[in-house]
Amino acid sequence: MKLFNFVDYSIWLSAITGIYFFKKLEPRSLKILVAFVIIVISLESILPKIFEIDRKHYYQRLYTFTRPIEFLIIAYCYFDLRNWKSKESLFINIVIIGYFIYTITLFVIYYDDKYLGNNTSVVSYTLLIMLMLIYYKNLLSTNQIIVLSKSPLFIYSIGILIFSCGNVIVTGFYLKIAEQNKEVARTLYKFMNYGLLITKSITLIIAFFVASRNYKQKYE
Repeated sequence: MKLFNFVDYSIWLSAITGIYFFKKLEPRSLKILVAFVIIVISLESILPKIFEIDRKHYYQRLYTFTRPIEFLIIAYCYFDLRNWKSKESLFINIVIIGYFIYTITLFVIYYDDKYLGNNTSVVSYTLLIMLMLIYYKNLLSTNQIIVLSKSPLFIYSIGILIFSCGNVIVTGFYLKIAEQNKEVARTLYKFMNYGLLITKSITLIIAFFVASRNYKQKYE
């Protein structure tokens, strides 16, 4: 079985798990994440099969817009973005607005660029690393003891951080190795990226499972 199939299966399984536990997810902000995963799967896998689409350019344009939306949803899950009086929330909101402006500008100027989606992805990974570090800083400042069996957001944050850091490192290696051998660089990038995607999906599945247990303990 190809590694690519495992990536697809892991992403689909995370969506199915989210749907199964949808009514019992605690914190409830995770429900928005479930909806986002389902929409992205539909746009990535189902839509190209129904319509004749130039997949290479389609995926680049798709990722250009889904990356900032994903960042917004993850930020919403981890922080109270409605509290504009908080310096932290104000900073994150400004970053989100700036990211959307950057994405729209990039899309307009480099609409036909084959690396359009890659540019927004690198920015997204960097901002997600920053977001998770702020989250960890807040946890450390509260001296809160993390119980993994009750902390779905913490579990998923591990997947986000591994995925984002890994992609930044992999991109750096790709550019360096590509100078010597592009084929080796593509193969290495592909397999490492697949491994990171699977890791992220697994942590999301575990997070959904833990979130459903939180609901049972709180309401049942």
